[in-house]
Amino acid sequence: MTTRPVGRRWYQFSLRRLLLVPLMLALALVPVAWVSRERRQLLRARDEALRAVILAERYRAELKRREAAHPATPRPADLPGDEAPQSARPAGDSAVIEQLQRENAELKATIQRLRREVERLEAGVRRSS
Repeated sequence: MTTRPVGRRWYQFSLRRLLLVPLMLALALVPVAWVSRERRQLLRARDEALRAVILAERYRAELKRREAAHPATPRPADLPGDEAPQSARPAGDSAVIEQLQRENAELKATIQRLRREVERLEAGVRRSS
């Protein structure tokens, strides 16, 4: 006849081991969770930056559209009878327009660069998944 083991043999694991194993697993997974959180923050910041650039570009396009639709209104000095008529835009406006066109080109280049960066990051996310 066989006898059953007495006492501690009924339990295969000690309480100490049952507490240490989850602790070790948690410590091993901390870097994974930290990297995941940092990655989410990076993606969120990238999306916000891209959204800000797009909104700025939309705002500038809207201003340009409004300016084209409604030319500058004449100032009281430009009204007939006061002085010789002048154009609605001052002579220095061409320099401002050129500067705005340069800024527009820079913004377009920035948007293209950000799009390429987004594509590169998305490709890296797909590879790591």
